[in-house]
Amino acid sequence: MANIFNMFVICNLLSFSIIGHSQTSTHFVQVAQSIGVNHYNKHSNFNGGGCAFFDSDNDGDDDIYLISGTNKDQLLINNDGQFEEAGFFSGLGLTANYYTTGVVTGDLNNDGREDIFVTTIGSGEILSKNILFFNKGNNEYEDVWLQFNTIEKSSGAVLVDFDNDGLLDIYVLNYVDEPGFIRDEDNVIIAYDHLCYPNSLYHNLGNFQFQDVTDLYLSTDEDQGCTLSAMATDFDRDRDIDLLVCNDFGNDVVPNRMLMNINGTFFSQTKDYGFNDGIYSMGMAAADLDHDLDMDYYITNFGSNILLENKSDTLHTIVDPVASSANNSENPGELSISWGAAFLDYNNDGYEDLYVANGYVPAPPFLPSSFNDRDRFYENLGGFQFSEQTIDVSGLDNIHSGRGVAISDYDNDGDQDILVNVMRIPINGEMTSQIYQNQSNTTIADSMHWVQVKLEGLVANKSACGANVELYHQDDQILKEVSCGNSHGSSSSKTLHFGVGTTKTIDSLVIYWPNTAQTVDTYSNLVVDSLYYIKEDTTYLTINEETDVDTTAMVDDGGFFELVSPKKYIGNVIYRSVDKDLAKEFASIRIYPNPTLPKSTINLECDTIPISYELLDMTGRSITETRLFPSDLKKSEDGRYRTQVKVDDLNAGLYLIQVTTKNEQYTLKLIVN
Repeated sequence: MANIFNMFVICNLLSFSIIGHSQTSTHFVQVAQSIGVNHYNKHSNFNGGGCAFFDSDNDGDDDIYLISGTNKDQLLINNDGQFEEAGFFSGLGLTANYYTTGVVTGDLNNDGREDIFVTTIGSGEILSKNILFFNKGNNEYEDVWLQFNTIEKSSGAVLVDFDNDGLLDIYVLNYVDEPGFIRDEDNVIIAYDHLCYPNSLYHNLGNFQFQDVTDLYLSTDEDQGCTLSAMATDFDRDRDIDLLVCNDFGNDVVPNRMLMNINGTFFSQTKDYGFNDGIYSMGMAAADLDHDLDMDYYITNFGSNILLENKSDTLHTIVDPVASSANNSENPGELSISWGAAFLDYNNDGYEDLYVANGYVPAPPFLPSSFNDRDRFYENLGGFQFSEQTIDVSGLDNIHSGRGVAISDYDNDGDQDILVNVMRIPINGEMTSQIYQNQSNTTIADSMHWVQVKLEGLVANKSACGANVELYHQDDQILKEVSCGNSHGSSSSKTLHFGVGTTKTIDSLVIYWPNTAQTVDTYSNLVVDSLYYIKEDTTYLTINEETDVDTTAMVDDGGFFELVSPKKYIGNVIYRSVDKDLAKEFASIRIYPNPTLPKSTINLECDTIPISYELLDMTGRSITETRLFPSDLKKSEDGRYRTQVKVDDLNAGLYLIQVTTKNEQYTLKLIVN
């Protein structure tokens, strides 16, 4: 049997019908209500407003989570581009008891399903706690967060495997603890003097057990600020994840902070790298704007936003009057207040464009704030040069109070769409959250191409949070990073989207996995307009009589491309198509938890009835073989067949599990550590 490795290719997506609108000349169309999204965020103190794109039900397209403030949050399930709110059994009814602010998603127990972490904020005697929703399958969730404080003051969170042990840890962002002000002799507020609630770092011990390690691994050599956004990012590309922390009231309280990861402990190197901007930081976005294979950063503000070029050993502020939003409000003399921001390549030309959500918050007289503060969209002309698009060109026309922003190709048509959580200001207003569907693939010539990459870790965390991916084509290169928490209290799709312009062949794709082994995988000569599903350093065989998996991979237009050595490929091509019957022909299988511990039991799930499984060592020698009978199987509510596999006799190391069904045989790698 041939050895085939590591990668699904979901090739040449078929065209999807445009839902909820007619042909238009603008780049984006607001489609929220027409696709089933009817949401508003009811606030009590102007805080919060996060949102997330993630695959709740593992069906290959992104679903939506929307923070609702004092209302119940919404989980919206994507069904071919139409959304329906998850029902009573979703477990989200719990959120109606709290004031929710931010959301981040990721697979925290490595079982193949993304979990949801929701932050909340309380004051006085109002009960509040953060929430960790364990994804039980079938869009049902259960709160398993045991780190309970009487009152939380959280504005958001990011997921980061800071010690590269394969488990996602949680960095919680906290806001104002006790408000304070500095006044002049006329009792007019002229500055802030808040006390801030310190941020927290929770180490994932497995099985949803977390230890507060703030004092152990988070340097507190300087005061912590009132944080509204942060990003887990490998700033210096040394194969561990650093933290960029953005603080509100930075000029008066604590400026922004850079926490560098040194052997699993975070140390403040803020001034060394020039990240100590004292501004009213609200949100953050990252992209490799100048294509030099490191991430550059954009920070939103009450006033001028900041664009930072990463020079590896320092951050350089780019003076760009176009992409900074000072004095761009609808009312002269008032400052824009920017919150969530996100980079996206809306037209697939290879340059990252920028969406900025603006929204009102009351402020003292020395900070004149704008009530009607329109969101902004800037087209990237190359590198750090931007041009603001007019509404009649972009179609982006949110005049209401935007907060969190998330990006995804939710309709699977090869271009990126925008989700904006809109805060209801005033409380009884009619403004609702927005989804802007990208029309570029219907308004721009077919010569503009793209590649999408979806990663799954094995030694690394399952969600691949922190992975770096370099793409090379013709004379260009670009870096993207899987980020689990960004914008303002939000989380974009973990499917990486590369616009590649007129390029028709990708020279190479290089993946730097976030693990202690520092695994690097390289793929060459890839076709464009395809979604690649790549699994880390694992053997995963799917064999049937009709599939030649030895040297070629068929794609749905009848073409193929040859594989290069070493061959890292999964046998069958899985098509993402409107033809659901075609997709169902390819069964899926999974084992979890993986990695696992010696003398334990793992779960085996399969879409079709498994007949037997065999444990092998890495040389192919059989350790044990087990025949399965109907009494050994349980059928879950989502239709999968499940059984348990004991690994009592296995020592730490690498093994194979070979599973046989009626028509196919699968081989998966198992890590015991």
